[in-house]
This record gives sequence, structure tokens and C-alpha cells, in this order.
Amino acid sequence: MEFQFSRDKYFAYIFSLIIFMDILVISDFPFLRQIFGFLFLSFIPGFLILRILKLNEIGFTERFVLSIGLSVFFLMFFGIILNNISLKFGYVTPLSPMFLLTVFSIIFIVLLILGYTVNEESVNFSLNLTLNPLEKKFLIIPIILPALSLFGIYVMNTTNSNVLLMLLFLLIPSYVVFVSISNETFPVKLYPIVIFLISISLLLLLSLRSNNIIGVDIHLEYYMFQKVLSGLHWANFKESILDSCLSISLLPTIYKSLLNLDPIFLFKSLYSLIYSVSPLVVYIISNKYLEESYSFLASCFYMFQSNFLLTEYNARTNIAILFFGLSMMVLFNEKINSVSKKVLLLTFIISCLFSHYSTTYVFFFILIGSFILNNLFFLKYAPKYNFNSIVSLTTISLFFILIFFWYGQITDVAFNSAIHFLEKSVFSLHDLFIEESRQTDLQAMFGKDITQKGIPHKIHFIVTWLSFLFIGVGTLFTLLNFKEFKFLKVKIKNISCLNKVFDTEFFTISVSCLGLLFAIVVIPIVSVGYSLERLYALTITILSTFFVVGGFILAKYLNIPSRLLILLVLIPYFLSVSGFTYQVFGFPNNIILNSDGNQYDSLYVHDQDKYGTIWLKLHNDNETLIEADYYSKYQLISQAGFPMRSINSDRLPFHKKLYGQYIYLRYYNCIDKKLYGYDKNLKLSGEFDLSDYDSTFRRECLIYSNGGSKIYA
Repeated sequence: MEFQFSRDKYFAYIFSLIIFMDILVISDFPFLRQIFGFLFLSFIPGFLILRILKLNEIGFTERFVLSIGLSVFFLMFFGIILNNISLKFGYVTPLSPMFLLTVFSIIFIVLLILGYTVNEESVNFSLNLTLNPLEKKFLIIPIILPALSLFGIYVMNTTNSNVLLMLLFLLIPSYVVFVSISNETFPVKLYPIVIFLISISLLLLLSLRSNNIIGVDIHLEYYMFQKVLSGLHWANFKESILDSCLSISLLPTIYKSLLNLDPIFLFKSLYSLIYSVSPLVVYIISNKYLEESYSFLASCFYMFQSNFLLTEYNARTNIAILFFGLSMMVLFNEKINSVSKKVLLLTFIISCLFSHYSTTYVFFFILIGSFILNNLFFLKYAPKYNFNSIVSLTTISLFFILIFFWYGQITDVAFNSAIHFLEKSVFSLHDLFIEESRQTDLQAMFGKDITQKGIPHKIHFIVTWLSFLFIGVGTLFTLLNFKEFKFLKVKIKNISCLNKVFDTEFFTISVSCLGLLFAIVVIPIVSVGYSLERLYALTITILSTFFVVGGFILAKYLNIPSRLLILLVLIPYFLSVSGFTYQVFGFPNNIILNSDGNQYDSLYVHDQDKYGTIWLKLHNDNETLIEADYYSKYQLISQAGFPMRSINSDRLPFHKKLYGQYIYLRYYNCIDKKLYGYDKNLKLSGEFDLSDYDSTFRRECLIYSNGGSKIYA
């Protein structure tokens, strides 16, 4: 079905939506304000920008993901401009609901008029909503998945039964197998729908696992959000490197101000909902080169990563990764003209810049690597050819200027940290072959103590390295066939899963991604500044395509069906990452599936913890020093708003002299009778019995207890 609106109807419809949004916010109409408001803010601003850019030829899926990416950009970019101009003129609450609504509505109308003026074509896009009986049958299970996810996590939270969640983790890979087997009859138009439904089903799990924040970094991010929300303006507080991350401070404040949602629920759900479109970005990127059924497998491989499932832990990182993916999607989309590509690439670079400093630096180095490789290849193979690449010296220079301006001049902490990090990386080269200098996740990746671990650990280890093998084979095969540059295309032979040869720039960016992965393995300090898991999550946006290509090449060599070989790695990989195999073999380790275990004990925030921290906040001032264990520190920061400088977390667990006026014990300390300690300087960590500290508590006075947390003075 093709939807087509004349320019006049388009103007009238969008204008009506803007007015309707204003009415909902002003009247504070319950539920409708929150639901319609979220959809409006997350889609309409980007849709208006696309109209101005005259991107009339792109498909519905591309339009959908670009609209969401541009909408988030709009909220951060115009939000910070409005914030700073208002503060300059003495208005100190520019993020208040009515002020935001008024100014944003004016900007929306201006964008609407601009789009109406510069784009004379009617609005049309193909969205076939008519489904035949077979297509309806194919959609039965995907439609059930989000409902099963919601009901399953509700049952888990209320009864501690993970039966429905285990069923979900079986149903998803089973359906992926079914789609792969039915690839000849499976309708192409359903792939994006199925991908999105699987994505949202997986991302909702951790977001809804608790009434409170779950994770480590997210507590610091929520603290920054609360600081901006309490003052209704953004400022460089100079407390933390997180000042530069508008994605976790300014962005949720704008949503909270206009939607009037519970701040904890908003913060837990916002990033999962936005990030849910990222597998569609991977599908679009890979679908340029792979057949639809293979692109579906590439997007599944992306969704089945642990970083994807744990998006709530990595809010700012994953939003930045989304903008990296959108940049790559734009870069390789032939339906977008050169001028619009440059505008969109700049837009998403700025969005990444506003989201996460480390991911921005990685993005920058990937583009530098691609630029160098492009020029080296063309100096050798086509010296007379005028290579017109979007990733040019101008692009690199502009990217660096933006980094220096935002991180070096406005929020200087992130830039100084980057310089210090590069310096430490150089000096750490002498530790190149020392295993202990590497992060724990790197040591685990190389199989440290794997022979002493259980069956699920061994399965996870094997399928992880098989996935690396697929990516390596796919990239290496492409490199070995990188012989001719006719029409600037890589000449690949005898790979029937490809519907188009690789662009040279796509391949050089892929090589840059692999180069950074290699660097993080061999240079110890790099894995400290930016973990392997995060870097892999970013690079897999591109490398998922090579996972499929590598599987196809190996299957051809082994003379077995290609989809079968890919699934033999992909399905066990998901079952391992999701915690399903660990659960089956009696090694519960996933907080989504368990109410015990290391993840749960460390990261779960109970209601008693929340009430205890709030009570402590109400009965002291910010200058009071508090003693606590390592994870209690984060609860105090997010739940009660204590600044980090007021908390000692490395003294009590290690029996050091205490300087704090209060000792705070969380649920895990009180019920499980253990403390968790981590001393970064001494590189010490571990769990300790609470009974070892009886002499310490005998000298203190118990002033608060709620059955799950205690406070001593």
C-alpha cells in the first residue's frame, strides 16, 4: 500500500499534530500525553528534517530509523542551544515544560514551513499493510514475543519464576531457525518487522527487571540527569567527565519535562526504546550487499550480543553506537545524494559527540583509518583516478575541530582525559606480553582457566571463537580478492549470498574496525579506557556482514548448507549470551533469569536500599562523609543524590581507618552478610564476611534499619 499526501495535506496533518501535542502537554492529559508525546518527540522532528533534505526516494525502513536518529539529534542540539542562550539572557529554567513547549513548537512550525517551501514533491512512501493468510501466520510468533517478554519479566519480578523467560529465550532462536528454513517463502517485507519485534522483546527485559536502576555506570548517569532536572538547565558542573554527555543529562530532562513521566521509569526505558532500532540499521547496511535472508541473520547476530541485551547498563555508550551505525548507513546508501550525505554524516557525528566521549574517539580513529587505507589503495591501484570520498581530509578535520571545541573548550575534562589516556597507552607498550596487564574480560576471552570451568562456559568460549573465525574468514577472503578497482568496487567472485559487491570504503572501514580490535588486545591500557566488549559492540555494526560472509565461505568449503552452518554458531551463541545454557547446566549467572548470583547481588537495588539512602540524605548535609562498600556507593549516588566525593568505598571493606560520620549497609550486606570491596590503586577486589567487621560496628551506633538496609553513626 502506498501512502501519498499532497504538500498541502502534509502541512495540515503535521501542523495538527503539533497543536495536538501542545494541548496534551498543557492539559496534562494522562497516558495520552506520555504515549503520544514520546512518539511525537522521537519521530516528528526527524521527519521534518528529512523533508527539508528532500530524501524522497529512500524506503520506509530507512525513513523510520533516520527520523528517530534525527529527532534525538534535534532534542539535544536545539536543547543545548536554547539552554545556553536562555542562561546568557538570565533565564535560569530553560528546560521547564511551558518554555520548552513554546520554543520547540515554534521551531517545529519553522521546519514545517521550510520543508513545505523547499520540497515541492508530495509525501509518499510504500508501507504494505495488506497481509495474506501466509504472511499473517509468519507474524503470529513475532507479535507474541513482546507480550511474552512483558509478562515473563512481570512473573519473574513477582514470583521469581523464570519459566516464561526461558521459553522466550527458546522461542526467539527457534523462530530464527524457522525463518531461515523458510527463506524461499518468507515475505521480504516482513524482515524489518520481525527484527524490530525481536529487538524490543530483548531490550525490555533488563529495563523492567526492577523498580529501580540496575547497573554501575547508569547510577552516575542518572545522577547527572537528576542534577540537570533539579535545576531545569544544563551546565558544565565540572564534577565529572559525564558533563559532556548530553544524552544522559539534557535528553532525558527534555523528555521528562514534556512528558511528565516518572524519572526512574523514563531513564530505565528511554535508551532501550531508542536503541531498539539499531538492528534495523544493521539490516539496512548489510542488505545493500547481502540477500535479505542473510541480512536478517546479520541483524540477529548483532542483537544476540551481550552489550545489546544489557543496554540499560550502557545507556550513553549504546546511544553513541546507534549514531555510529546511522552514520555508516548514510555513508553507504546510494539513494541519498552527496550533499545530504555530508549533512547527515555531520549531524550524526555531532550526535555521537553529545552522547559519549570514548565512542566518539573510536569513531574518529575508524574514519582516520579508512581515509588512510583509501588513499594508500588508490595510490597503488588507481593513481590517476580522482577519488571522491565522503570520508575526506575535510571530514576528518571538521570532526577533530568539533571534538576539540566540545571536549576541549566547553567540557574540557573529556579532552584532557583523552590526552592522558593516549599518553598512558604509549607508556604501556612495554607490558605488551604481560598477561596480568590486561583486563579480566580479555583474559577470559583467551580462555584463562577455561578447563576448570563448567560445560556452559566451554560452549560459550567455543561459539565465541567460532564467531570470530567467521568474521576473520569473511574479511580475509574479501581482502584476498581485493584485486581490481573498476568503478571503485571490490571484486568478489562466487559468493551467491551477495547481491552486490562491496564498496571500497565499506571494506576499508571494516579493516579499520578490525585494526582497533587488534589494538585493544595487544595494548593493555586500551582495554582499560574502552572495554573490549564496548568496542566489539560498535564494530559489530559493520562486521556482522562479514560474520555471514565468513559463514558462507566456510560452508562452501565444507560442502554443507550455508544457513545451517551459520545457525549452528548463531543459536548456541545466543543461548550462551542470554544465560539460557548456564541456567540449564546449573550455573545461574544472569540477573534477568535469577534473583541470586553475583550479578544480582552486586547490581540489583532493592526498595529497602532506596529508602535507606533517602533517609540518610534527609538527615545529613552533602559535606558529610559516608563509609560503604563498592556497590553501595552507586546506590547512594543515584537514589539519594550524594556526590561521589562524599563517599568512601575502599576503606571499610579493607579494614582501613574510617573517616566517615556514617556507615551505610545495603540489602546484600545486611541479608547475605557480605561486603564487596574494590581498591583501584592496590588492584584488590573481593567479597568479605560481614562478621569480620564486628569490632567496627560495636564501636558505632545503629541509627536506622528497615529490614534490608542499615545506617550506623
